Amino acid sequence: IILQRFRDMYALLHQYDTDVIIWTDVKDVIFQKDPTEWLNKWMRKDILAFSECVRLKDDPWACVNSGTTFPMEWEYGIKDQISYCAGTIVGKREAMRDLFIDIYRWSLTTSNPEQLSDQAAYNILIHMYQWKDKVQFVKQQEGFAAQLHLKLKKGDILPYTEELSTIDGNEIKNSKGELYTLVHQYDRNEELKQLIENKYK
Repeated sequence: IILQRFRDMYALLHQYDTDVIIWTDVKDVIFQKDPTEWLNKWMRKDILAFSECVRLKDDPWACVNSGTTFPMEWEYGIKDQISYCAGTIVGKREAMRDLFIDIYRWSLTTSNPEQLSDQAAYNILIHMYQWKDKVQFVKQQEGFAAQLHLKLKKGDILPYTEELSTIDGNEIKNSKGELYTLVHQYDRNEELKQLIENKYK
């Protein structure tokens, strides 16, 4: 299902005449604000990629996931790039459609079929010549998407590339005290999960 969804969205986006697509995982994402407010103000390119605040080589999970699924691309430099999350992507319909089929087809050709490779493929593709100029690489502190997995599971032990989000009760904020538009992976901590689920019942 995790890989098939990209193929299905490729087909679906051929059938709908819409402008901007907000793509997220389904079980662990909430919106704290209307996303169109941020997008109308700050969206500049066809694809918006949202940072996980760590270089791929410094994330133990990515070393296995990306390093073993695409070892040649890993050694040729993708390991030195910042990790961007495949579970939160925004973009114009045509760009998203074609990116999704590329992610799907790349994910069928990995060196390690035991690893789900959508995020690895995504991180390689957005840095390739034909895609990179179409991508707006968005820092977490810019305030659209908070990726919480590393903060909740790794704390301060990794060499992050920027300041992480702040958890204030059932609200997630950036360093300016602004609410993030979107919060991803809040369910990695049971207490936070309950606070957020109670808020959005």
